[in-house]
Amino acid sequence: MMRSATQRDMNISPDTTEEDLAEICSRPTGKDVHEELRFWKIVEERIGLLITDRLREEGIKNMKEDIARLTGTCSELSLHRLHRELKKLETTPAAAKGKKDYRIQWLCGDSGAPDGSDLIRISWRSKPNWGDVPFLLLDASAAPDIVEKIWGGGRDRIVVHDVVQDVGRSLNVRIVGIINETMSTSSIIGSDGGSHKKMTDQGKRLDRTRKAISAVSGLYGMGRVVVGTNIALRRTINSGWVCPDNVDWCHFGAMRGLDMFKHHAAALSVGRMEPPTRSIDGLAAALTYDDDTPELPYDSRGDGLDREGEQLKVPTGQQTLRHRSGETLIMAVPRYPGKWAALIQKQYREEELLQFLGRLRPVYRDGEPPVWYAMSSIIPEGVIVDDIIHIKDFLSSRQGNKFAERLWDAIRRTGGVVVPEILHKFCPDLFSSKDHAERIMTRMRFTGNPEEDFRETRGFNIWEWTGLDGRERYAYVRGSVPNQEVYLRESLTRFMIHGSSLKLVRDSVTGLNLLAKPRSPDAVEESIGSREERIQAENADFNSASLRLIEGSTVHTSSSEAEMRFLWGRPDDQGQAYTDFSLSEMKAVVAIERTKREIASKKQLALLQTETSTHYTG
Repeated sequence: MMRSATQRDMNISPDTTEEDLAEICSRPTGKDVHEELRFWKIVEERIGLLITDRLREEGIKNMKEDIARLTGTCSELSLHRLHRELKKLETTPAAAKGKKDYRIQWLCGDSGAPDGSDLIRISWRSKPNWGDVPFLLLDASAAPDIVEKIWGGGRDRIVVHDVVQDVGRSLNVRIVGIINETMSTSSIIGSDGGSHKKMTDQGKRLDRTRKAISAVSGLYGMGRVVVGTNIALRRTINSGWVCPDNVDWCHFGAMRGLDMFKHHAAALSVGRMEPPTRSIDGLAAALTYDDDTPELPYDSRGDGLDREGEQLKVPTGQQTLRHRSGETLIMAVPRYPGKWAALIQKQYREEELLQFLGRLRPVYRDGEPPVWYAMSSIIPEGVIVDDIIHIKDFLSSRQGNKFAERLWDAIRRTGGVVVPEILHKFCPDLFSSKDHAERIMTRMRFTGNPEEDFRETRGFNIWEWTGLDGRERYAYVRGSVPNQEVYLRESLTRFMIHGSSLKLVRDSVTGLNLLAKPRSPDAVEESIGSREERIQAENADFNSASLRLIEGSTVHTSSSEAEMRFLWGRPDDQGQAYTDFSLSEMKAVVAIERTKREIASKKQLALLQTETSTHYTG
């Protein structure tokens, strides 16, 4: 019945009448029929192999009894023939490999479904198409061992050709590793509930991530920046937060072949692609179930616990990184102990990061090298790293203070315009006055001199105009902002900053940056709303965060130059210390809480649909 359900559409042909087509379409459809058919095929196959082994064991037993019975009563030649057949049976490998076939595994507890229910994991290895005809398979990142397993034919069919002897040195790119945190989805979003400290840590981590994006956007404002992460983190980062308009996005697992970022000035990856243990175990089982000694799943109990009943954690291994100075760095990274599990993990984790790096097309790229900022504790081996830093050092200015992260966030909120009055009006939580904003601009090298070439201001155009008092005024505008003169005039008029003779005195957009174009909106972009809708959402989150801080904290600011900070805590948290919090960090907490509610709502809806749906097997 299940086989007929999977072949229902095969009965449709160009000669099918409308009546027959209507009858076929009216038949009940099965749910997960293909998966259930695979389940029973694995069971049937395993039972067949066990029967073969049982028959072999019975044959060995019977033959030994025959030899014992016939010894002394038959010829030596006949006994020799029996001994030879017995040895052949005894040396024949078992047909059913391993004590269990882990292509099917019962999963429960932490290894089960997100809603806490149990799962049955099924994994299998399909036979590739075109296997019986000559073909050429080209793959720059394939693992030869996996290719051999899937395509068969022996290792001699696989030729590994090194296009260059040193891949790292062949890449025209600079790499900065921000490796102090994993930046995993759970470390930012986490599960529902949790302690006060866990929630505040998540908020601070999300706030740092947002500020890192703003910093890279400003440092490379003369061009465009691509940010890569998973969809869940992208949604959370952009929830109640307006992303700089020179930032494009792509997602782990869906970036192969993307060619629209080859002229971008910089890239920032947040986290890495790390499948859960149950997925790694399932793939390893599919690849090794027919080995003489199949690789056991790392989660052999299927409940996420080790033999002592403690939480199962992936052990650490060593990863070697090369620094451009010639030094070698050793990092401790999570790595599965099994050969196949580690290989699969690398294909997902390191290779996906290399795919992201490849979006900049560093192999064939000429001119100024782009920069990849890798925010993760994992950096693929083989590449050459230019710097390893802490996220707090990256967000600080050269003087080691927080002026940099404050200014980059303010520039994001103003839409790329840097004028003291506008900074203060847009960001009163960051700048107490126009003079305060001007002092921080000066400390960050925004001095208005077009002849000065500082790293902080290299991505900005400089505009001059004459104020009403006759003094020459200047404005910095991020180089990527389109129609700058019109945009700047509108901004100045909006905040009643009057003057005349507006002119461009430095243009920062040159070379390949002129060719960089924004990516067309994708489904995620459309789902999080237009720019105007996101501005309204961020304003609403500012209000919510402000109320929460005012109601549950006291203002704690070290000096007039510092960002406004609060000592915040929960009245119902007995013994919990108050947390030093900024408005942007509380706004990040508001976004995380909203994301958790949305995830819980989707799970509840999915569970309701499962409970109310009707299941058919044919």
